[in-house]
Amino acid sequence: MNAGLRIAAPSGLGSLVLLLLGASQEEGIRSRAEDAFREWRGAPPDERWTRYVREIQEDGALQDAFFGHLREEGQFEFLEEVVLYGRDAQSALRELTAADAPGWLRCAVWCLDRRSDSHTWESARSSLLERADLAFGWFEAHPPSSPEALRVQDELRAAGAVPRHDPRYLPAYDRAFVLRALDPNGEVVSTLHRSPTGSGAWLGAALSIERALEGFSFLLEHPEPWREWVTRLTGDEVERVRLCAYRSLTRFRPREIPVEHLWRDVGNAGLERTAREHALLAWSFGPDDEVYVRLHEIALDPDHPAWFAALSRLGDLGDEFTLDLLARLREVELSPPAAAHREAELGRISERLSALAAQDPQRGKVDRLRRILTRVAWADLNCHRLEEDLRSWMQEILRAWSESPEVVAALRELATSFEPDPDQETATLFGDLRSRVRSYARELAP
Repeated sequence: MNAGLRIAAPSGLGSLVLLLLGASQEEGIRSRAEDAFREWRGAPPDERWTRYVREIQEDGALQDAFFGHLREEGQFEFLEEVVLYGRDAQSALRELTAADAPGWLRCAVWCLDRRSDSHTWESARSSLLERADLAFGWFEAHPPSSPEALRVQDELRAAGAVPRHDPRYLPAYDRAFVLRALDPNGEVVSTLHRSPTGSGAWLGAALSIERALEGFSFLLEHPEPWREWVTRLTGDEVERVRLCAYRSLTRFRPREIPVEHLWRDVGNAGLERTAREHALLAWSFGPDDEVYVRLHEIALDPDHPAWFAALSRLGDLGDEFTLDLLARLREVELSPPAAAHREAELGRISERLSALAAQDPQRGKVDRLRRILTRVAWADLNCHRLEEDLRSWMQEILRAWSESPEVVAALRELATSFEPDPDQETATLFGDLRSRVRSYARELAP
């Protein structure tokens, strides 16, 4: 036979093979979900959440099938717990809504205030609008207080919904009750501290605190007193609670993050390395300008306990200045793990910048311009030791961009109209951000 001759399989056969493969995979997922549900149901109630998080939550297809079993068996309470404290509230809400469970309305309203993603919010909103009369009646019986819920209530009113009351549906959640485990002076934390480490009471209290930290972090807003409670829990005597509190802060908005408290923890030689790394990660989601500059400061000190964490965040936030600065570390003798980490983050930054340049080079430059100016201005206004290096780099990169009409136009606009964002530090003893950025823009505009 001619080696170059290729015989194509009939398209129908190919489709059949794909269909059989898909059916086999679905059967495998169903079988795994049945096993997972059987083991979950056989576990003690206080172990079920841990089993779900460790064995089911990370596998989307398995979780969907598992949730289906929960719905069929009427395990609505656990699905509601996922809405309150879990990552995938959208899928749990879908099952509750499909089952017309007594708690689906209050879960949908809770999801309106979750920050996790727009899909969860839209699913919650759609489920309420699709049952407009029922939802409007529920809102009438349980007046909402959050802006998102009030907005949906207004939509229902504008659409002419006629309130229908049904006592079968449960009342709204009390946020204070849902998040009661966060109270440092409350019963849950007290139980944790007075119980023998590793005992059933200790484990139950620790799990309740961790779930409350997760649930609170997923919300759109993080008001007091809960925000202060989370900050206080970063200093709890139990390590797993401390670290979970730090992790939860990474989901807060920049202006909500207690940056001064966290920066003190980063520099606290009395804390263990893991705590200082977690503190840095939480702090690094604060206002961008200070974070950017100080991460580079730590990157120049490979002996810093949070060095690995700082480089990881620079992999997310870094730019050409970062590439130059990390390249200097090639002259420093690093341990093999540190050298490998440096090269990995250099690669991540290079790939990200290349992707930005490939998408829309001019638009990308304009989008980055404001951030470059404010970051350098922060270093300047705070007399940071990297201010001269940053200013020289800014001048160099903007000279290279000066042939772009879009960049020149953006600089001229910033020279007259720049205003700081709400999250930005606006003034120091050495000047204010508004004046300094406008001055840079005037200086650099051709």
